[in-house]
Amino acid sequence: MARQNGNALVTTGLKANLNSKKTMQVTNMIFNMLQDGEAKTAGEDIYGDKNFTSGKTLFYIGSSAGVSSMQEDAPKGFEWNTTPVPSYKGKKATELAGNDLVMFKSASTDQRKGAWAFMKFLTSKKETIKWAEQTGYVPLRKSAVKDAGFQSYLQKHEVNKAAVDSLDSGFQSTAFKGFTEYRNDLLDAVDSMTTKHTKPVDAMGTLQKKTEAILKDAK
Repeated sequence: MARQNGNALVTTGLKANLNSKKTMQVTNMIFNMLQDGEAKTAGEDIYGDKNFTSGKTLFYIGSSAGVSSMQEDAPKGFEWNTTPVPSYKGKKATELAGNDLVMFKSASTDQRKGAWAFMKFLTSKKETIKWAEQTGYVPLRKSAVKDAGFQSYLQKHEVNKAAVDSLDSGFQSTAFKGFTEYRNDLLDAVDSMTTKHTKPVDAMGTLQKKTEAILKDAK
């Protein structure tokens, strides 16, 4: 929502916007919704699907990979569907993320050749289509998305369309040295606001200082 409201939490120039006016507008909005009982976190449910299928929530926001678990765990006769994340102030934004493919520099020449061959196999058009159809994740290649066979699959499996339709408004968080530490601090700040009722101005102010220290070392 911060991205929809006009700024990245951390810019490509490594400027932190964790307590900026635009970030605080949406942070306070979500915080107030939780305090007023208009929204809830997944809590022990972790992903939100169990609260949804048990009728405790009208909808939930989660990864497109939730499609596969919904198909497997939803009660018989339970009717459900998917839709892109709602826009904010008329702007759309959906964060794209996933697991990493890594090649270690300490690997031998043969190991590097093998790793590269495996990476090319996993990201090939044929395999990424297969992966998307079986998991609910999105294909890694534009050619795969445009593939006639995959488009035909989407027409027959409507629940998989929302994620693909969101690709045009997709973005990735800025990567930098110390990102994992920053992400853990971000999650701690969110947890502090949602479970300990820490005021956003305090939680995000602390996060801003921690992030600036991390970014100072990253530059």
